[in-house]
Amino acid sequence: MDGDPLQEVIKAVIKQYESHVMPKIGSFRKDNGRHEVSGVLDFSLLAIDYYVFEVAVTIAYMMLENPNPLDVGGAVLAGWESVTVLSDEEKDSLFLLVLGRLCQSLVYGRYNVIKYPDNDKYLLTTAKNGTRLLNKLWELGKKEVERKWFTDASTFSDK
Repeated sequence: MDGDPLQEVIKAVIKQYESHVMPKIGSFRKDNGRHEVSGVLDFSLLAIDYYVFEVAVTIAYMMLENPNPLDVGGAVLAGWESVTVLSDEEKDSLFLLVLGRLCQSLVYGRYNVIKYPDNDKYLLTTAKNGTRLLNKLWELGKKEVERKWFTDASTFSDK
């Protein structure tokens, strides 16, 4: 990432994650290993982890594939919260968790292209839309993006 302007955004996301999300992680609800399966999305990420991480990963990757990426968060939240409502701490961390996942995917993609250049098309899948999306979310900021997501989620919930 040396010299890439995106590096500064990634460093800022990491810094905010450390100061705003890490102190709250102890309050996040964790998967207890008991499940009622209603569908399977992706076994590659199957783990016992914090629920809000699953929401963030879903929003991040769904945004990458949507022509109107900001419209995704509210729909995902409404669906998630129709089963399990996020706590205030989880909601407050969601924006940075989504950005963190985009950062992680972009950095891993670039790193792995160095190791496996013949697989660059797949490894840079996130980069196709991810760089622009990460920059857009960062520029809009937490307050504006959350306003959109939570307003949209409440609209879906009222139906």
